Amino acid sequence: MNFKLTLPLKLKTSLTGILLLSLLVLGQNVFSQVRGERTHTRPTESGGSNTETRSSTQDARTARNQGLSDRDNASKEINSKYEAFIGPLRYVKDFLKTSSGDRFGDFVNGLKDLESQGVTLKSIGEMVNNGEEEAKAQELGGMPARYEVKNKLYPGIQAALSKTGDSNSNLDQMDEKLKQANEDAKNAKIGDANASAYAAKVQEYYEGMVLFSKFTNNDATADSYRQKAEALNNSVKSELNAKFAQYREGQYHKDHGASLAVVSKNGVTTSSISDGATTEKILIDGKTPTHIFVFFDLPAQTYAGRGAGDLTLVETGKDYTDISYVLDKSATLVWKDNQKAAIKFTLFPSADFSDFDYVPSGIYQSGFYDRLAGSLPVGETRKFTLYALDGKLKKDVTVEMTSSGKEYLLSLQKKMDAYRAESMRMSKPGMSDPALEAEIGKLYQAKNPDAKQIVRVVIPAKQWFIEKNALDVPLNKNIGAEIAFKDANGNCFWKGIGVLRDYQGNGNYASQIRLSDNRWSPSPMNCANVNK
Repeated sequence: MNFKLTLPLKLKTSLTGILLLSLLVLGQNVFSQVRGERTHTRPTESGGSNTETRSSTQDARTARNQGLSDRDNASKEINSKYEAFIGPLRYVKDFLKTSSGDRFGDFVNGLKDLESQGVTLKSIGEMVNNGEEEAKAQELGGMPARYEVKNKLYPGIQAALSKTGDSNSNLDQMDEKLKQANEDAKNAKIGDANASAYAAKVQEYYEGMVLFSKFTNNDATADSYRQKAEALNNSVKSELNAKFAQYREGQYHKDHGASLAVVSKNGVTTSSISDGATTEKILIDGKTPTHIFVFFDLPAQTYAGRGAGDLTLVETGKDYTDISYVLDKSATLVWKDNQKAAIKFTLFPSADFSDFDYVPSGIYQSGFYDRLAGSLPVGETRKFTLYALDGKLKKDVTVEMTSSGKEYLLSLQKKMDAYRAESMRMSKPGMSDPALEAEIGKLYQAKNPDAKQIVRVVIPAKQWFIEKNALDVPLNKNIGAEIAFKDANGNCFWKGIGVLRDYQGNGNYASQIRLSDNRWSPSPMNCANVNK
């Protein structure tokens, strides 16, 4: 019997929904299980899980980074040894260049710094030639200070000492300083007011060359400079000691302390001076010399840098700053280490004055004697006060000049002017640039109508110098020049001048130069000496 079960439509719809819902739940469970198995249990190609693989990769990365950090630290450790002294070593190397300019002060400071660190050329050589360190440098890299010392600074200094280097590694500046020491030694031995300053320069060059010799571990070449400088220094000290022996401190000095003594008598020294020798009257007659002694309570070294104690002669009743006549540095510094100092001025020498040759020594300031001769009436007594420029020492005196005294003062001035004109020379050229020299001469002549003809232009420096502001931005590059010219009467003159090229930005400087004049007037010069 066939029969068909017929369900109501609403019930059929409910059963279908239930069936579909069951299938959906079952599918979701199966999908979740499969996804879970894929997430937590899927095997990797190596047999481990994916989590283990990521952990292994992270460990490898950490190990690699640690290795790189260790290499970097090892590189920095080696490089830091060279960074400690590379600065002062650069000063030394820079001085050993033809074009270095006058960097002797930096050179000496660099050597002092290296000495304080116990660094010598030998110890640097041992560092850069250390096989183990070289192998590490090749492996690790990143050592710029070591590279510069090993490949530039150290070999440059070595090349200069062996005199096998190129134009950038030589001892030309050492030769120049030794030459300057010779000139300063000659000037010191004259024994005038500038003797102590010249002697100090000789001492400075000597001390610098001692430091250089020590730094090079007494290399034969470097030590030869030390020996020559030492001989010059010793000869200067010996000769000045002998020259000043007659002026050593005496009883008057010990008794009076800081004071002034005016003496119109030949042959008086600090050892023989007494109250009986002093005078309050100065007679300018060309026959009677006048010495002024200034005594100090402090050691001589205290006054060595004061230009041997300038004095001022002003009319009585005026403030000492209102200067009428400035006594030039015509003084002999009486000195002895760690003892009191005395200064001897020779205000007016006599015709037979022979303590030192005053004209070649250049001790008399141009303009003083003709000014005094033109201002003091002959036969009239004038009252003056002698002051030290610091105003602490003073003494009232009277001054009288005879006609013969006036003639004598003017003759001294003529001798001084003649000597200056004869001794004037152009510096040796540091560079040759005919176009620049011609431009300098043309610009100077345009601004100075007295320069009727430019005879010669010399550029003593070997390179331009860059001037910067506080922010290290260039302002200009400049160089000094010397000009020799003739006036309308055919007389020759010397003039120093500054030459500048202003900064334009982006590393460029103006092609047009400008001149920076100083306040000094041109100096007379014998035309025959322009090219000497």
